[in-house]
Amino acid sequence: MTSPETVGLAADDGSTITRQQWRWSVLAAMASYLDAGSIVALGAGLTLFQAEFGLTSTGVGILAAIGPNAIGCALGALVGGRLGDRLGRKRIYKWDLLIYALGVLLIALSVDPAMLFVGTFVVGLAVGADVPTSLSLVGEIAPARGRGRLLGLTQVAWSIGPVVVLVLALVLSSLGLLGIRIVFLHLFVAALVTWALRRGIAESARWTAAAGAAGALGVRARELLRGPHLRALLWSGSIYTFWGLPPAPRASSPRTWCRPWAREPRRRAWRSRAPGSSSASS
Repeated sequence: MTSPETVGLAADDGSTITRQQWRWSVLAAMASYLDAGSIVALGAGLTLFQAEFGLTSTGVGILAAIGPNAIGCALGALVGGRLGDRLGRKRIYKWDLLIYALGVLLIALSVDPAMLFVGTFVVGLAVGADVPTSLSLVGEIAPARGRGRLLGLTQVAWSIGPVVVLVLALVLSSLGLLGIRIVFLHLFVAALVTWALRRGIAESARWTAAAGAAGALGVRARELLRGPHLRALLWSGSIYTFWGLPPAPRASSPRTWCRPWAREPRRRAWRSRAPGSSSASS
């Protein structure tokens, strides 16, 4: 029997989704909303921040690399995912969105490049820790027949985040950089509200049961590299590896569309003839 501090169903449970599971899954899905929202907000304001602080092209590249779409997120996922397995999902929830809110606030109120870069890196670390923790929690509290729907909800939230941010950026575009700062402040408020609502989330029964068998942790970790677990990891890894790669630019000639590095064929120069002229010499 689970304690009042835990929730969740057995792995083979086939019951329907309860209202509480829907509510907690929505709160967990806010990780995807905040993650995607911060990525798009940073992209929408990149040229404005570059002009405001005189960033070079190298500085812009570094700013994009350390944020929620690259290095910062990767480091946060490595550390946060590990801590989530060790300490539990609820303990990570106590701090990660507060850290995210701090980073977003630094970006919104940045007066120099240092604040902008630090805030961007902090946001990357926070979302990197929050997303795997949230997905794990959703998978653990969901019944077998409803797991796909609840996990799909997180992807819906990922799509809603950019839409809201882009609409806000468009509406506030006449304000210039101030408009982008307001967009980041909206993420700050959303993070604080989500953090406050998440305080009522208890630890999942599945994690509690797994934590009781901590001695078998090494064995379970090795199982991830075998059989169907390995195939699932490779499949998921391939999806995320090629997720953001743009298509190759379309060449002018249909014969070279698949070879973007090939030279374009030389164009022949045609001479226009005067009306009534003859090709034969008189």
